[in-house]
Amino acid sequence: MISKFNVAVDLVFWMVAVFLSVAVEAFVVLRVLRLPISSVLTGANPLVWVAQFCQPLIALPILTVALRRRGERWSSLGLIKPSTWWLFARQVAIGLLVLCVAGYLIRQFIIAPLQLPGTGSVSFSGIRGNVAAFIPALAYALLGVGLNEELQFRGFIQSRIAKALGDRATSWRVAVVITGLLFGIAHGALGPANMVYAALGGIVVGGIYLWADRNLWVVVAIHSLFDVMRLVQFFVNGNDLPM
Repeated sequence: MISKFNVAVDLVFWMVAVFLSVAVEAFVVLRVLRLPISSVLTGANPLVWVAQFCQPLIALPILTVALRRRGERWSSLGLIKPSTWWLFARQVAIGLLVLCVAGYLIRQFIIAPLQLPGTGSVSFSGIRGNVAAFIPALAYALLGVGLNEELQFRGFIQSRIAKALGDRATSWRVAVVITGLLFGIAHGALGPANMVYAALGGIVVGGIYLWADRNLWVVVAIHSLFDVMRLVQFFVNGNDLPM
């Protein structure tokens, strides 16, 4: 069990990690590569996606230090080899199906009835029909964003909250909800629809993490594959939340 004070300290570590990773990415994009802001906000320039690898490269080492301070490693949070690859494949397939069904229900019964805007200050509309941007974006979807976000949210944050609440089954369920809401807030720049989509989807993924014996590789794979599917929709439609 971790005290609430130590949880607060760990969350400060997380906020510092996020701030530094985003700041470094912004510096690379705007100062080093000198990309126009319009291509940054729409994802139209291929180099925008290359620069996004700055986020996991900066944030995850900082969170690793935070874990080491507690005598923990990523493996203790579930970043371990699956007991069998057949079980891993089955858990990924079932989890991805559940997430896709949840995504459909969220769009049809929450986002569409409320007519929530599907875009915000940041969008990926520049990917539509843009092969040059799509390829590095696909690489980041497969190799970067799922690993980065799942280790941060389902691995680091969710475990801190659960342990602060007593490290019981109920504690983990509450932590799933809180972490999902934080995940939604983190996607606020993509607009109200995507924020709701991410929050509720994050709760679903958090539940899948618990169901899959807290194996982080399962949710990393599910997240990565789901983002690839959304990215294809952006490439074809310019929007992955058609009404």
